[in-house]
Amino acid sequence: MSKKLSSENNHKQALAIVEHILAEYPDNFDADVLKTSLAKTIPAFQRYVHEYSNAYTKAKEYHNNKEFDKAVEFYLKAIDKGIRVESAIKDVGALYASLYKSEEDYAVKENIRKTATKFLEDNVNKLHDNLSTWNFLEGIYYTLKDTENFISIVDRMLDEPAIIRDKKRRQILMNKKAAAYVRDSQYDEALSILAECLLEDPNDPTALKLQAIVNEGDKGEGDIEAIVSAEDFFTLQRGISPFILETLREYDEYVGVPAKVIEAGNFWIV
Repeated sequence: MSKKLSSENNHKQALAIVEHILAEYPDNFDADVLKTSLAKTIPAFQRYVHEYSNAYTKAKEYHNNKEFDKAVEFYLKAIDKGIRVESAIKDVGALYASLYKSEEDYAVKENIRKTATKFLEDNVNKLHDNLSTWNFLEGIYYTLKDTENFISIVDRMLDEPAIIRDKKRRQILMNKKAAAYVRDSQYDEALSILAECLLEDPNDPTALKLQAIVNEGDKGEGDIEAIVSAEDFFTLQRGISPFILETLREYDEYVGVPAKVIEAGNFWIV
């Protein structure tokens, strides 16, 4: 179709089709050759096409090479061009969260947090409104210490039938909610949630430790993070968290599936 459009001098439409093909199949040699040929027929757009075509794939390359500024630039361009928008948004959010978590300088850390919060505020409406997205957002918001948005997402998750049935997962979310309140100095709210956790499981070690921190007045953030880590339920580099991996291993339909396949998410190759 692209060749036919090109032969009819509809070069821009042909180029748009080729770019779409390359966004899904970046190793398609014929499409890449045709893209180069078409770019030469549209001089005004040549630099733009060369620099930003297949933006998501380039963003991933920069990300993997730890060229984070360029990665964000190309992720944003992918979002702007409508290329794998949901994946790009989650990649940017995860990247900001990872940088925030690893940064030690307070001023730089705060700048990352504000940038990430603004990015999510502008783009969260482009994500599907489902449990998968909520799971991603609760991890991001918890890491960025955005208590208001974190609590809002967790409350929605706790009302979800799948979470209500999964007592282990529900308990993790409740403990993280309590920890978020402790970090935000909302101790009464935290104690109320912890009481509910301990009613469900009187021996829950996480709830007991958080309760002791509040009651004993030793509310050091380091202690809280050691007890309830964002990584318990969310992997910043987009991998599957230990909790989810363990859950998958326990389900009957995954019996015999190698751990590395579960981790990669390549269930169709088994």
